Amino acid sequence: MAGQLNLTIGVELEFILVGQCNMWAEKIGQQIVYEALKDCRIPNISSRKISSRPLEILGPDQIDAFTDRYSKWNVVGDASAKPTSEERALLDDSWEFWGIEVKSRVFRYKEDWKGEIQAVLAKLNRHFSSPDSQYRILVNENCGLHVHVGNRREGFPLRTIKSLLQLTTAYERCFDALHSWTRITDLLDLTQCVPPSMYYVNEVRRRAQLHIGAEKGEDEVTAGLKNSPSPSAWLVLIEDARDLPGLLQLQGGEERHNAYSLLNLTESSPGGSSRASSKERMQPLPFETHDEYDLPYGASKRTIEYRQHHGTLNFREIEAWISIVAFVTQWAHYATDGERVTIFKPKRFLAEKSDILNLLDGLRYEDAYGNPEFVQSEALQFYRSRRRNPQPSGNVIESIFPKSPLHAMFAQVEKIRAFHTNWACVQAKISHKAKSGMYGDLLSHSLDATDVKMAISTTHREKYEEDWKTRLESRLEQMENIENFVLDPNSVSSDDEDESDDAGMDDAMSEDSYDDCGVGISLKNMEL
Repeated sequence: MAGQLNLTIGVELEFILVGQCNMWAEKIGQQIVYEALKDCRIPNISSRKISSRPLEILGPDQIDAFTDRYSKWNVVGDASAKPTSEERALLDDSWEFWGIEVKSRVFRYKEDWKGEIQAVLAKLNRHFSSPDSQYRILVNENCGLHVHVGNRREGFPLRTIKSLLQLTTAYERCFDALHSWTRITDLLDLTQCVPPSMYYVNEVRRRAQLHIGAEKGEDEVTAGLKNSPSPSAWLVLIEDARDLPGLLQLQGGEERHNAYSLLNLTESSPGGSSRASSKERMQPLPFETHDEYDLPYGASKRTIEYRQHHGTLNFREIEAWISIVAFVTQWAHYATDGERVTIFKPKRFLAEKSDILNLLDGLRYEDAYGNPEFVQSEALQFYRSRRRNPQPSGNVIESIFPKSPLHAMFAQVEKIRAFHTNWACVQAKISHKAKSGMYGDLLSHSLDATDVKMAISTTHREKYEEDWKTRLESRLEQMENIENFVLDPNSVSSDDEDESDDAGMDDAMSEDSYDDCGVGISLKNMEL
């Protein structure tokens, strides 16, 4: 039985500070946000009396090589949080933009992280939506929400990490359904959240282009698996990885921008190399600090970083996503062999009607004490309701004077966001990604992961996969020549969101849903 997890979480909130300033310096925006938060009060819900405590937070000039940073909130800069060229054009040169990232302290998952995060969000909202404020907070498509999940300082066993990667790889198109259009990566995108399938599809493409059978040091079985477009084969490659560096290779190397980044689990040595945590045991890091959840500057966080979620300052949205990632991490740790075999049967994860809400609702595990655990129903209900009613980002338009140039820009950002999170639009992106081959061969219902090593060597299978690679190459060439990929936000209305709560992906993978979903997508010079 798996050992008990001491689950920890941390969040990174990305947004843009907008304002008019006579002089620009990188840390001005960070200092403004720090000044707004330093007098934030956190309610003490455990006290019999109504009381509160100050938020422990570090400003941009308080973080150095000797600071234990993870027991306090931090305000830092973020280069990826920036306005689009269209947004920038709506304001004249007197307006400045600062990319901001507010990082939470480390929370024990079972403590009151909800109250503290909610208090910080409320403080940001009150301060920067005040009529007296010279600055406003903008959350656009370039911003993300990152959630770190850890096991205190101890990291995770290799088995836990493998199970998590297998779950998110097998059901990638289902997990994509939890996110906005802009965070679902297909062959037309280069985003800050590289999906699990990217390495495998690129590897199939590379080997097909170079006519590679087996590379140096590869046995026949491994070469066959790496040439395979079947997600079942990809699960076997994950299972066969000997250590964390082996799993990192299946994510394209030490790339921090993966949707499920493992890079923070490595321990950096003075020479710059990394080594994995123990295969079977959770080993503590060899250092001491004043706080059991704190780390010295430069030390590995020993967390899995979930990076795919779009930026938001909406508490309900943040709460639901944290609940989901914490749950799937715990499932990956506690799931028995039998439970994993059931979930990873190809006929299950390749089924057209696979839906993320049904998947999560069906996952079960028992913790180290034998207590049954389920996904929080509130999180499922949030995502069901969002399919009909996209949630606001936290941009407060009402407090901006209608004739202000800021009002037009914020209104445009919210309109585009509503389009990107529209359920029909998300389904269309998933359908397009499937048709472009980015989820792999979704027709391999007969190939069982437990038999893939034998099935991969059959003549029929080799011919089928060669045909698939040819079709994929053709699609890739067509996509590289696409001149127009037009998205018209005006074409989406609430009338498009008529799916039932449990319909899920029933139609998203069907042959006609991409053309019939009514989201104003025009693909020229391409036949899918």
